[in-house]
Amino acid sequence: MTTMPSLRVVGLADPPATSVVEVDTEVSLMLSLCYAEPPTGPGFPLHLAVIPVGDAGLGAHDPSQYLVALRPGDQLSLPGRGTFTVGVEQGRTAIEDACRAAFAAPTESLTEALHLGRTLLEADTRDGVARRIILAVFATGPEQVDGLLAAATAVNECQLGADVFCRSSQTDAGLLIRLANLGGGEIAMCSDSAAVCAAMATRFAALGQQHLLDVRMELDFSPGLVPGRLYRVAPTPVYLGTVRVTGTDRKLLIDPGPVALGLEPSFLLTLNLGRRRVGRYRLLDARIRHRSTGARAFSTQTTVVFPCTDSPLDLQVCEAAVVAARDRVEPAGWIEDATRFFGQGDHRGVATTLERISRRFLELGRPAEAAFSLEARTRYLRTAHLDRSDVNRLRRMALGR
Repeated sequence: MTTMPSLRVVGLADPPATSVVEVDTEVSLMLSLCYAEPPTGPGFPLHLAVIPVGDAGLGAHDPSQYLVALRPGDQLSLPGRGTFTVGVEQGRTAIEDACRAAFAAPTESLTEALHLGRTLLEADTRDGVARRIILAVFATGPEQVDGLLAAATAVNECQLGADVFCRSSQTDAGLLIRLANLGGGEIAMCSDSAAVCAAMATRFAALGQQHLLDVRMELDFSPGLVPGRLYRVAPTPVYLGTVRVTGTDRKLLIDPGPVALGLEPSFLLTLNLGRRRVGRYRLLDARIRHRSTGARAFSTQTTVVFPCTDSPLDLQVCEAAVVAARDRVEPAGWIEDATRFFGQGDHRGVATTLERISRRFLELGRPAEAAFSLEARTRYLRTAHLDRSDVNRLRRMALGR
């Protein structure tokens, strides 16, 4: 029997209850991708290309931390060292030695790292293998953004995807987030090299719980509906951007990344319904495409219908889950707003947004993050400069780190 995915949707309207809505109604939808039934048995075997970028600081690098998460039969490819199969061709000591040697001679740029990872994984044409690029970023030099994003797009078109684990506080975290998001990847901002290894171990364990391959989610919006912002809620909160559709092309394709048991991906999407009376309205059709093994593709489809109601109690159950998700992810979007305002020379926009971020952290019971946001605002008001290290630290806070 084929393992099938399922889409769970809950929503929240604002304003939540009125018999005839005289103003535009904004709806926040949380879309959670999960399994229709819990799968049994082990997940697909992994083939991971681990590419170090920048000086790793070998004194703190312990490959045994993440190798222990790999299972017999999983494969690990390392630039300049070849491909190793856990528990079959080489012992764990030999693989650890190869990891240390690879990290002692890292690549210098993210673009080069993506090309290397793609080359290593494309040589593996086996069916039923979950392939992924793992970027361990310890330091980077100047990157040509267009070239980097082109390399990332090519990786995504091959349905590989990349996860990014970064130690450097000076690397542009916004660029790393965009890089990971192209393939539904994880992004971890770590304090030191040991934390990078620990985060990789957690991710390796999750990747081993995949029972679906090449998952894609397609949203087809109803006419007259205006989509707004899209966030990823889990596994980490990330702002994905504003959804753009036209009158003739109203589809959005999302790469949700690996669907791992216990870490299923979920998203928050805002929509503007315009003025509506009480009733039920079709918002969108969601189609999930995937495969398990073999060339045959599968798809499931869900129609999302939303009720405009005059009873607040009708939305009470949905409201708590969506509000919690919105509280968690909105700061990630506001941080990107602040950087955009800075680029546009909108000083009031930067200051107001930093204050909004501080208030949200305070509401969430995170006083240290709230205090830092206010400090960043004060520094900006004094200097009219938004420092990259401040922005990167705010991004780490939004990621929950």
